[in-house]
Amino acid sequence: IGILGKAGARAATNIPFRRLFGIGAPGAIRIQNAIEVEAPVEEVFDFFCHFENFPRFMQHIRQVSHTDTGAWHWEADGPLGMGVSWDAVVTRVQPNRRITWRSIPGSEIANAGSAWFEAVGPNRTRVHIQMTYSPPAGALGHGLATLLGRHPARQMDEDLVRFKSIIERGKTSAHGEHLTRQEVAA
Repeated sequence: IGILGKAGARAATNIPFRRLFGIGAPGAIRIQNAIEVEAPVEEVFDFFCHFENFPRFMQHIRQVSHTDTGAWHWEADGPLGMGVSWDAVVTRVQPNRRITWRSIPGSEIANAGSAWFEAVGPNRTRVHIQMTYSPPAGALGHGLATLLGRHPARQMDEDLVRFKSIIERGKTSAHGEHLTRQEVAA
């Protein structure tokens, strides 16, 4: 994109240049959601903290693995079916209350987020998730992905429904496969 194109995109979106093109710290895109799950907070928190199982119920996550350095390596579907990856570290854990993470500097996708777990009854938990990230090509890349049907907020909604289903009913589906909670825990 030439200088006039960049200036035009900046003027049309009213997004600062660095955020618009995904330069710098995470935060070009912010998404958040909450869902209530019929299960005790300890059970919901424990299940959520097993990141390696996320690809089993998150449609766009291909693989999550723990690295030798203590980080988590994430691989996901990106725009136009291209794969993207990043490494992230857990920065704060309050058992049964909160887990916070951020990507390692230099990651392909800069991101940070938190999940809060709130007992709203003896057998009911509200999960709040807030995440910021800078997609490839910044807000422009996010806009293109949205036009192509990959809206991150919608993906989060769908992932949370599958998360709720696997905990409450013991089964869900992702990547065209049906799976049970026992298979996810394996």
